[in-house]
Amino acid sequence: MANPSDKLPPLHLEGQWLLGEAFSVPEDQDDHEAWIEAYVNLALALATQPPTEAERAEARRECEVTDHHERESGTVWTKFNHSGASGLRRPRELLKQVRCPAVVVHAAKDQVFPMEHGEALRDDIERAMLVVLKDCGHELPHRVRSRVVDAILTNAKKGAASRCC
Repeated sequence: MANPSDKLPPLHLEGQWLLGEAFSVPEDQDDHEAWIEAYVNLALALATQPPTEAERAEARRECEVTDHHERESGTVWTKFNHSGASGLRRPRELLKQVRCPAVVVHAAKDQVFPMEHGEALRDDIERAMLVVLKDCGHELPHRVRSRVVDAILTNAKKGAASRCC
């Protein structure tokens, strides 16, 4: 008989899921369902609040699309894009060369990058606007996407009006 704790959801403490307990890479890399489930677990673990059934269903749909695109393109591990980006470092001085209005979106409860990262980006880019998503972690759930889109559109209008770009 399986251990009942094997079926428990990841632990949730003070607004953060313990990622190590929530996510593991499937042993069989060709097992589509296992990858989808792994991606769903990761997406939900990066949330800062227990997901609703609608959020679980949305995460499932998005992870099915991710798995499909990865299989079609021949790439794997889209969810691990941070490790791919970590090899190339650009000096922060280059951010000071940005002349267009910029939007920095940062989550107040991000479990991966502290708020100081968003603030530093804002401070290093002239005329950058920092949008803080107070009810999010290192995820971008549907419930906040309209706020992000609105900030980007507002910023694009500022750029067009100033003709800097």
